[in-house]
Amino acid sequence: MADLNRPSELILVTEVGVGDDGNGSLEGLIEGFWWHGGATWPPVFSGPDSAEKFDGDGTNANCSAAGWSACNTYLPRYRHTNSANMAFADGHAKAMMKGRLNYCKNVLFPGMIKWYDSGPQDWLYDPNRDSPCRGQQP
Repeated sequence: MADLNRPSELILVTEVGVGDDGNGSLEGLIEGFWWHGGATWPPVFSGPDSAEKFDGDGTNANCSAAGWSACNTYLPRYRHTNSANMAFADGHAKAMMKGRLNYCKNVLFPGMIKWYDSGPQDWLYDPNRDSPCRGQQP
């Protein structure tokens, strides 16, 4: 935990949507900014055009339109009165209301790599680029 700079803010586990087959992702919450940002550039990390549009179970038209029909099975599912249970890196858990999750604060952390190619994600904070998390404290 000493290597994480904000363990009380970083989400490790949350509920995800389930697909038509009744299963969610085995990998859990996806770490990539693209899907948290609403599958658009520039990414939108809050509001109805963010990953919130992928909330749901079963077939999700927004996921299909974005090119990945099962994207909702890798993103938070706000099934408890518009909230999702989340466990954090410091060990505490709480329900977070839909619209409160901030990718740059609650998912991304310095040194994080992508699972599929081990590529670094620190560029997302780079103040010298058109970076989605530019200006936010890593």
